[in-house]
Amino acid sequence: MQKNKQFKQFLFLVLRFGLAVVLLGILYKTGRLDLGVVSKVRITTLLSTLPLYFLSFIAGIWRWQYLVRAVNLPISLYDTTRMTMIGIWFSSVMPGGSVIGGDAARIAYIAKQCPNRRTDAAVSVMIDRALGLMSILVIALLSVMLNEQIFLQNRWVKVIFFILFAGLFGLLILLLVSQSEPIRQRLEYLPWVRKIPGSRVIFNALAAFHDYRECRSALLKGHLVSYIGHGAMIIAIMLLARELDIHLGIKEYLFAISVGLITAMIPISGPAGVGAGNVGFSATFSLLNAGYGAELAILWQASFILASQVGVVFFLLEIRNKQKTDRHLTMNSL
Repeated sequence: MQKNKQFKQFLFLVLRFGLAVVLLGILYKTGRLDLGVVSKVRITTLLSTLPLYFLSFIAGIWRWQYLVRAVNLPISLYDTTRMTMIGIWFSSVMPGGSVIGGDAARIAYIAKQCPNRRTDAAVSVMIDRALGLMSILVIALLSVMLNEQIFLQNRWVKVIFFILFAGLFGLLILLLVSQSEPIRQRLEYLPWVRKIPGSRVIFNALAAFHDYRECRSALLKGHLVSYIGHGAMIIAIMLLARELDIHLGIKEYLFAISVGLITAMIPISGPAGVGAGNVGFSATFSLLNAGYGAELAILWQASFILASQVGVVFFLLEIRNKQKTDRHLTMNSL
């Protein structure tokens, strides 16, 4: 049973890597990806964006710290920093992007740190992800409304707007329902619901979500901090766009980059959103009659991966601490 599970995980891993390669191949074959343009970009340009990525990482740490403190999880600021940076590093090397690679790593580490409150710990990561996603959806929606002329003239922009709106609306409804105590209690009394495998885990998660109902201040602060993180990321990508001679207005940049970042979050992506993110950037910049969208995505992915290597330091420290603990336990058992 365990071998079958591991095989399936390995198979999904290979498929996501393969899909990312296929998407890049399609972009290259259709002339929407020019690797020669990417190779001419100076390394100093990539390095100049690192402070903005670090600011984005700090905002993410700050947001999650609000959430863990709100429900009194025994997590220090250093722990939040350590787990966030390890999660970011995983998202840069594992397919599935931040949603699968990064968040799965964070859930695993925080659950280990809070063995008596594993569900609460996992839910803090889920809400953290939801707040980050809500803020980028809001930025994307506002950018579409600011580009009124493009919205009225281009039917694809209208389609994107309604997809974004549906995503934000659905996310808000999901958060509101998950925090509703009456709904949770009614579900628990339904016999067919209790028979569902894993229903107890679901009920425990709903109870953990409900705890945040009394922490609206933390949720609001976390949501607002998200805009700092996304803003820093967008500015970094704008600097890279200038290197490719992509000249758009602020409103157009907000639209193209925010929608591109959302597509990079799709779990079918490769590491750092490779594949789906490149297609998303290419499509949105093309809607604005600007080229080099896929190339810009590669520059963003390369600089993001470079910045995320800070997480390797925390990961290696985690391994060393585990080895020390294991040796200490072994010596005590002798």
